[in-house]
Amino acid sequence: MHLDSSSPSAAGTPVRGTASPSHTSAVAVAVLVLVASLVSAVVLIAAAPSPSGSPDADLLSQEIDYGFYGGDAYTGIQNAAADTGNAVVAGGNATLELLTELDEASAERWAHLYRGLAAMLVLAAVANLGRTLQRRS
Repeated sequence: MHLDSSSPSAAGTPVRGTASPSHTSAVAVAVLVLVASLVSAVVLIAAAPSPSGSPDADLLSQEIDYGFYGGDAYTGIQNAAADTGNAVVAGGNATLELLTELDEASAERWAHLYRGLAAMLVLAAVANLGRTLQRRS
C-alpha cells in the first residue's frame, strides 16, 4: 500500500531508513553538548589546583648560642633564653612543615575532585549522545 504525502496518516511520518528533521537536530544538539563538555573537562583539568611545592616562607635557621659569663645567674639566664629561642624556632619550623603538608594534601584532594567532575561531565554527554542515536533505530 502506498501513501501519498497528502494523506493525513502519512503527513510528518519519515520514510524508514531516513532521519526526521527533529531527530537530526537532536543529534546535532547532543554532539554540541558533547563538544562543550569536552572543552569544559579540559578547562576543569587545567584549572585543578596543584601543590605549591614550596612553603610561602623560609624555614627558620638561626640557632641561638649558649654562653658562659663567669657567674651562674648570668649563664643560667642566657642558657634559658637560648633554650626558649631554639624551641620557638623549632616550633615555627614544625608549624610551617605541617602547613606545607596540609597544602599539598588539600591540593591533591581538590585535583581529584576536578578530574572526577570532568570525567562525569564527559560520560554524561557521551551517554546523552548514545541515547539520542539509539532513538533513531
